[in-house]
Amino acid sequence: MLKNILMLTPEYPADDLEKEFTPVVHFFTKEWVKMGYRVIVINTPANFPSIMYKVAKPFRRRLESMMGINIRMYPLSDREYTLDGVQVKRQPVHKAKPHGLLPAREIKRSVDSIIAYCENEKFTPDIIIAHWTNPAIDLMLPLKKHYQVPIAMTMHDDGYDFRRIYKNRVGEILSEMDLWGFRNYPMKRDFEKENGMCAKSYMCFSGVPEEFIQEAKPKDFSAIKNILYVGLLMKRKHSLELVKALHQSDICDYQLDIVGEGNEKNSIEAYIEQNPELGENVHLLGRLPRTEVGKKMQEAQVFCMISEGEAFGLVYIEAMAAGCITIASRNEGFDGIIEDGVNGFLCGAGDVEELASIFNKIKRMKFEELSAISKKAIATARNMTDKKVAEAYIHDIEKLLDSKD
Repeated sequence: MLKNILMLTPEYPADDLEKEFTPVVHFFTKEWVKMGYRVIVINTPANFPSIMYKVAKPFRRRLESMMGINIRMYPLSDREYTLDGVQVKRQPVHKAKPHGLLPAREIKRSVDSIIAYCENEKFTPDIIIAHWTNPAIDLMLPLKKHYQVPIAMTMHDDGYDFRRIYKNRVGEILSEMDLWGFRNYPMKRDFEKENGMCAKSYMCFSGVPEEFIQEAKPKDFSAIKNILYVGLLMKRKHSLELVKALHQSDICDYQLDIVGEGNEKNSIEAYIEQNPELGENVHLLGRLPRTEVGKKMQEAQVFCMISEGEAFGLVYIEAMAAGCITIASRNEGFDGIIEDGVNGFLCGAGDVEELASIFNKIKRMKFEELSAISKKAIATARNMTDKKVAEAYIHDIEKLLDSKD
C-alpha cells in the first residue's frame, strides 16, 4: 500500500501564474490528499535565457495559435506553497532552448535539491510519478536509484518527442521505467506500436468536479437547432471547420454558439463576411464565466469540437454530463470514451465533409434514438468525476505494483 507519493511535473497551478492552462495534475493530487496519501509535488518549469523571451514576445499569440499551447513570456523563481492540501516545491530547470535536454550539471543540481527538500520535510517516497517526459525522465532515473522505489511515467503524447529527444537512450529508459501511463487509448496504441508492448501500464483519464455533474434536463431532439463549441479558437481545434460543416449540412435555422477566444476568430469572421447568410446562425460569444458555460451546455442539443493533438478534453465530459449529443475527434483524446453512435459520435479531426455528414445523420435520427444516446452520454460522464478518476489512477498503479507478472 502506497503512502507517500512524489510527483514531478513541469506544469502546476499557483496564484502567481496565468490561469490559461488546465491544471490536470492538480486534479489528481488534491484528491489523493483527501484519500489520505501524503503528496509532494516538484514543479519543474523551464526557464530560458532572457534573450529568448524578448525575441519570442512579439510573436506570442501567433505561436500559441500554431502550436496549440500557452507560452510563458517570463522566467519563474523558486517557491514553496500548499494548494488544497498538496505540498508544492517549484524549482525551475534551466535550459538553453525549448524541448532541449538538461545539461548534466543541471540534472545533478535539480536532483540534489529534490533530495534535500524531501529530507528536510522528513518525506521518503514510496513511488515517484511524473507527467510529461522532459525533463522528468532525467530526474526520475537518479531519484529511483537513490530511493530504490518504483517510477511511473504518465504520457501526454504518443512518445514522438520522447523518441526524438532521448534517441539512443530509449531502450535504457524503457527497461528502467516500472510503469507507463497514458492519457487516452490512441496514445497508448501508438506508443506501443513504436516501442513495444508495455508490460505494466495504466490509463490516466481526467474528470470533472462532482458539482458539474448536475441533473441534466431532458432535451428536445425533435428538431436540431442549438449547437455549441467551447474552447480556444486556434487552428488545431478546427472551430472554422465546424462553421463550414454546418454551412454545408442540411440543418437549417440553427444557432451555433462559439465560446472562446483566439486567433481563429478572425478566420471565422472572414468566412461569415464571405457568407453573410451565416450572420444569423453563428454567434461568437468570446469567453464566458463557467456558470454561463454551464447554462449553454444545458441549452445545447449538440456539442462539437473535432480538434487534433487533444490529450483528453474535460469540456467533452461537461457536455456529456449535460446530455448533449457530443461529437469528438477519431483517434484523439476522447476516442474510446465516446463510442461512435452509442454515447456520441466520432469524426476525423478537421474533416469538414465527414462532420457535415454526421450533422445530416443526426438530423435524420428519430427523437428516441437521440434521447438514448443522450442518456448514455450522461451515464458515461457520471463515472468520470475528479474523485472517481483519481481513485482509479492510484488504485490501478497499486494493483500493478502488487502483481507479480
